[in-house]
Amino acid sequence: QRSVIYARLVSSVGLLSIMELFIASDAAVVLSSMSRCARQLGCRRESGRLWALKVPATTLERVKVGDWEIALHVPRDKNKLLEDYIEWNLEDLPPDKSERAPYWADLWPSAVVLSNEILRRRSEFQGSRVLEIGCGLGLCGIAATLAGAESVLLSDNDPLAVEVAMMNAEHNSGILPEANVEHRILDWRAPASWPRGFDIVIAADVLYEPSFADNIANLLSLILKKGGHLLLADPCIRPHREYFLDSLRSQGKWKDIRKTTISMQSQSIVFVTAAFG
Repeated sequence: QRSVIYARLVSSVGLLSIMELFIASDAAVVLSSMSRCARQLGCRRESGRLWALKVPATTLERVKVGDWEIALHVPRDKNKLLEDYIEWNLEDLPPDKSERAPYWADLWPSAVVLSNEILRRRSEFQGSRVLEIGCGLGLCGIAATLAGAESVLLSDNDPLAVEVAMMNAEHNSGILPEANVEHRILDWRAPASWPRGFDIVIAADVLYEPSFADNIANLLSLILKKGGHLLLADPCIRPHREYFLDSLRSQGKWKDIRKTTISMQSQSIVFVTAAFG
């Protein structure tokens, strides 16, 4: 029934319900079905029109993490944003033919859980070099800065995500300690392009595709320095997490792999920590 999506989904269901469908299903299959429906409905780009996504109009959403209230720019019209992504996929698929989706546009419970855990571990972040992968709105990277990191790199493979994440870091600069906060477009399926030598890598809600378990596990072994740490949060319902943890164990380079279940907004979130080397 997934192929009956595009025509009524955006107008009557809304982005949050769509994203719940992504979580419960194979996201690539769902978005591919949406784009295929759009093609079947005759959704084509206008002749001679070059399509390019721009940062959408935003509204501020406030979230409490630790002792701090952080204000985040989030897209104002998420249904329109999803429509834009579907059109983007119709016109300009990336080389690997994978459809893009605006996962970054929502503040997921996993990000709030991870941010709170970061602030509970301030001593571990003091003076550290931190990388956030799949940064989305940038909340976790902002929390790492509040925790005392010396530098934070916000990374995502979606250009709009890194732009909005940096907007959020700049918007909250009044409460952030002095730190070097940067952003880069990076894809964990292309590890050769990533910088190396990080003390800590943080990630929230990144295991939403089966193939990402190996992609991310392999990437982590390249970008963390010996003695570095991983902090990751992921919805309890996500089936690929255990495969990810097995992939870490199979490398023979990780120790103290631990996981804890935390309740957040009626969801159960699994919080994972691990030491590299």
